[in-house]
This record gives sequence, C-alpha cells and structure tokens, in this order.
Amino acid sequence: MRSRYSAFALGRGDYLAATQDAPATAEELTRAAREGVWVGLTVLATAAGGAQDERGEVEFEARCLEGATLVRLRERSRFRRAPGWRYEGGTPSVTREKLERNAPCPCGSGKKLKKCHLG
Repeated sequence: MRSRYSAFALGRGDYLAATQDAPATAEELTRAAREGVWVGLTVLATAAGGAQDERGEVEFEARCLEGATLVRLRERSRFRRAPGWRYEGGTPSVTREKLERNAPCPCGSGKKLKKCHLG
C-alpha cells in the first residue's frame, strides 16, 4: 500500500498499472495521480498479507490537496501475491473539505496552508 501511495505522490502511473489487476493504462493512472498534491497516508488496519499469505487487505486513508480543498480517500483494498503484491480492488469513499488559508497545512509541516501548499 505504501508503495502505491508513493507512486501516486510521484505521478508514477507506470508503477500503478504494473501493480494492479484492474485494466487501466499508465497514462490514465498518471493523470489521476497528478490531479492533486498528495499530503499523507494513514494505514488504519491490515488483514493477512504476511510473508506466508497469498492475499491481504489494507484499510487506509490517503489525503491530497486540490487547491484549498482537502480530499480524503478511504478504502479497504484487496491485494494478492502474484509475484509481488498486486492491487485487486476496493470500494473507495471520498470526502472533500474546503480549508481556510490560515488553517494548518494537512501535510504536517506545522505551517499554515497559505505558506505551505498554497504559497
């Protein structure tokens, strides 16, 4: 999960396409990854996915900024080993919250949003 989040943050659609079962092109995934500025990932729970497991699940919340709007993507993702872990799918829940310019930046820098990601 962390490697896929990092790929989204870096706009690496090629990696995202190579590590999932769902049909999507690297170009589509790169475009989706670059729609915002990714500012955080919290892994909330895991099920299986150990060294001996063939399947695993990860519940997470990823956060990105689209201008002054914080987008929270929460999902319980399914993965399978084949070789390496491949994303099988999940049902995302997306919420959007308009942030004030003087609010703390959600990236955790300790700066105000206007001085950090809106600067």
